[in-house]
Amino acid sequence: MRLIFFLVFSRLDSAEPDHQILQMEVSLYLHKFADQNIPRKQQAIVKAFAKALEVIPRQLCDNAGFDATNILTQLRVEHRKGNIWAGVDFDNEGVRDNLKAFVWEPSLVKVNAVQAAVEASCLILSVDETISMELLLHS
Repeated sequence: MRLIFFLVFSRLDSAEPDHQILQMEVSLYLHKFADQNIPRKQQAIVKAFAKALEVIPRQLCDNAGFDATNILTQLRVEHRKGNIWAGVDFDNEGVRDNLKAFVWEPSLVKVNAVQAAVEASCLILSVDETISMELLLHS
């Protein structure tokens, strides 16, 4: 996970299109990567992390009173089509090109948020692995 974080965020400039776009793109990449390169149980872990990245756009939809499931489906479709700037359209309750709509935020906010999430995930996985090994040794 730390390697993916580094590869994705090592190229950020001072401002980027909003959070939800990055999360959707990384989620799409992780799903594809897991399907092609990662076996069974580890694949489930990577896919769970990828799904967790979609919390930002889902919460934005919920906060705006939109149908989050419908809009997330539209976002996934747009990102799979290559529209990397697709994000939630709060004016028309849908999806739009947020690059053209000038929806931006500082990269530092994005980097810190995802870095904290990655570190927390790695910590949880290491604790889970430690507990699993202890149970295996004592049985």
